[in-house]
Amino acid sequence: MSNKFNEGVESMYAELPVPVNYLYWKRGNGQLEHLKETDPGAYFGGFSAMVESEEGKLSPLPLPIVTRKSDDGKATFQRYATNVIHFLPIASRMRYEMRVKAFNPKRGRDEEKVTAVSREYISGATKGYQPNKQIFGLVFSLDGKVYNPAVLKLTNWSSFISFNKAVQAWMKVKIADNEILVRRYGTLGAYDKQGNVFPNFETFNDGKSTPIEAIDVHSPMIIKSTPEFDQLWNDAQAWSKCEKWNAAGNVALTEDVIQPQDDGGNPFGDFDNSI
Repeated sequence: MSNKFNEGVESMYAELPVPVNYLYWKRGNGQLEHLKETDPGAYFGGFSAMVESEEGKLSPLPLPIVTRKSDDGKATFQRYATNVIHFLPIASRMRYEMRVKAFNPKRGRDEEKVTAVSREYISGATKGYQPNKQIFGLVFSLDGKVYNPAVLKLTNWSSFISFNKAVQAWMKVKIADNEILVRRYGTLGAYDKQGNVFPNFETFNDGKSTPIEAIDVHSPMIIKSTPEFDQLWNDAQAWSKCEKWNAAGNVALTEDVIQPQDDGGNPFGDFDNSI
């Protein structure tokens, strides 16, 4: 029998072994062609992460920093943003969530919060549930010399499904036992018959989304395995298998906020609203 006199740590969420930033996927926007060169993630679609929050600077990423404007044009803010990332997955976790909108008085707006969780998606029984796939890993610079930790969060069906297809493409790449494959995920757009490139869209549930693709599968970035990567994998297992996060059933309305931190009304912000 366990001792009932304790500090309550058994009810806490397991944390990752290192501070991380959070990457979200956003569909393209053909109206932003003027940003194609300076902010390709806004035009083609891509990944973005916050540079700074209300608490200060967030964990750095070896990605371009762009300046974006709020919906009303009155505010500017910075984002790490790119249409393609070089990503080494370390550990992941997955669940399905029923979400409702609830007013957050601190931010003065509605946000999606989790009210129920399912470990599996069961047709009919979990109707209305959305995926929440989180992949902890390392984001690499283009030359592979710099990397920083991040969590890639996929919380909509469109990005979740297209990402899983991209994963299957990378799983076909053969590497040696002492090697590690750094994946490239993102979008390079779609070409018309004249050779012009535009954002790539596909129809999903009567809406438009930009699919996440496996990029340059035939010319992969392959690096040597190191004790550091093995240690990160070991240390991340508690987070991956966290019993509280993975628990099924109804949860308190204050459980998890799916809406990311305030983006200042960013018209192409961080929330995974790819449809």
